[in-house]
Amino acid sequence: LLDLAQFFEDHLIYPRIGRANLIEGIVLVEFTVAADGSIENAKVIKGLGQGLGFDEEALRLVNMMPNWTPAQQGTRTVATKLRIPIAFVL
Repeated sequence: LLDLAQFFEDHLIYPRIGRANLIEGIVLVEFTVAADGSIENAKVIKGLGQGLGFDEEALRLVNMMPNWTPAQQGTRTVATKLRIPIAFVL
């Protein structure tokens, strides 16, 4: 989890409109970790509103994450759906 937080800290680009208007908040993103560890089907579950750039930036971050270690069910790897909050704080 600390590596994920560091990844977001290193790669997050705060939306210009949000910075100019001092907007902060959390975007909740759902995605699937496929059996090979790749990220698939990322979508915003709860956003800060279209056109402000927050939802788009959260999706960009999730889609650029490196592969995860996939879940195991017995001896086989399986796809897993996850939700993570991405905080935008000035």
